[in-house]
Amino acid sequence: MSTTADTPRTAGLRERATALATSARARPASLAWLAAGVAALTIVSLVLRTRALDAAFWIDEGLSVGIASYGLLDIPGVLEQDGSPPLYYLLLHVWMELFGDSEEATHSLSVVFALGSVPAAFWAARTLFGARAGWLAAALAAINPFLTFYAQETRMYALVALLGLLTSATFLRVFVDRDRRLLPAFTLVLTLLIYTHNWGLFLATGTVFALAWLWRTAGPDERRPLLRDALIGYGAAAVAYLPWLPTLLFQAQHTGAPWAERPGLHELIIAVGILLGGATTGIATLLIAGNGLAGLVRDMTPAGRRTAALIIL
Repeated sequence: MSTTADTPRTAGLRERATALATSARARPASLAWLAAGVAALTIVSLVLRTRALDAAFWIDEGLSVGIASYGLLDIPGVLEQDGSPPLYYLLLHVWMELFGDSEEATHSLSVVFALGSVPAAFWAARTLFGARAGWLAAALAAINPFLTFYAQETRMYALVALLGLLTSATFLRVFVDRDRRLLPAFTLVLTLLIYTHNWGLFLATGTVFALAWLWRTAGPDERRPLLRDALIGYGAAAVAYLPWLPTLLFQAQHTGAPWAERPGLHELIIAVGILLGGATTGIATLLIAGNGLAGLVRDMTPAGRRTAALIIL
């Protein structure tokens, strides 16, 4: 009688166990397909970005090799006359010690950073917006023509792209999704970025604007933890950057391309128009984007908040 009474429960438990076992068997297969797909896109990226490895250096690449040729401890002092942070040059110095200072050898370091952008883009977009977004982002990272160009230059721009992507993604995970486990990762990649190129300071400023919007739209109980994590994350990055700050101030006063002219508002507007494909296309794009952004700001779903914060950033 007991066996008969327990039959429905036993059957349910058996079905659940079967489902869990099937899921466990499917998970490695699914991960294998994901890995294979990302690997395939990375190979596409490699093919696109190794066709001009032997191209001759231009003037800035020659400066990169020259600066990286100094001793590790001497590079920060040399950069007082250049205007850049030291991280890329330190990495290039080590790379040159291992592989030489030829065009092919030094271009290959940038290829490594560009290839890393493919799985990084997949992880970032898939985590934040789902599998379809992950594949689209990885595909775009694999074929992006700007990244292809900079992947074959002995300059820091491919590394900037990789670190900028990771900074944006970890910012959204920490401050929108409130995944505090990634707070150290956000601090680390932000610090590496501002030690790679001064553009990182502008991206950091963009994250602060996005953070201000998130704080403004957060509930009363969420604001204090959000502010606490911001103080920890940004504070640690600021402390790590303090040793470089005197050099940055010196560079701002004494270095800069002698042929450069200080841009005004008009030049900046023209530059945005060129980037967006001309004045008419640019105005249309901004109007459509502005309308979409207004809708996203009103959308308090997690995906809406991530997208709005990313656009503000």
